[in-house]
Amino acid sequence: MKKVMGLLLALTTLSLASQQLVHAGSVSTSFPVTVSVSEACTVAATGFAFPAYSGVGVDSTSTIDITCASNLPYQITLNGGNNFNSGTGHRRMASGATFLEYQLYQQNGFQTVWGDSGFQGTMPNGTPKAGTGTGASQQHTVFGHLYANQVVPGGTYTDTVLVTVNF
Repeated sequence: MKKVMGLLLALTTLSLASQQLVHAGSVSTSFPVTVSVSEACTVAATGFAFPAYSGVGVDSTSTIDITCASNLPYQITLNGGNNFNSGTGHRRMASGATFLEYQLYQQNGFQTVWGDSGFQGTMPNGTPKAGTGTGASQQHTVFGHLYANQVVPGGTYTDTVLVTVNF
């Protein structure tokens, strides 16, 4: 009986060992893993509304939201609008054939006119605003100034300014 048990134990051990060691060989390969990261931007802008005008200069703000890929440099340009006055270098809102002159700036102190010099060229006395993408939305404030002492009839004055993101 001892011999039979020993023989069974030896056969079981041999059987288990042969199951683990039976390999005819092996082969390997590799595969590429890629992703394309878009170097792109999106832009959205809120409407710009000055307070009621009575001949006194007024100021207002608006925002431009830019989302660009991380570390992607960009420049935001604002064109001269539909009624740009090349003589004064001012943007103008129109009501029929009557105009109110205004300007858009990059900061609250009204030092840097926001334009498209070096790009579209419709607002050559204005500078684009530079930024670098983070992958998240970045908000840029537009500061507007409606000049004082303009004598115009009552009405609604409008203009359209094109925002372009160059990257």
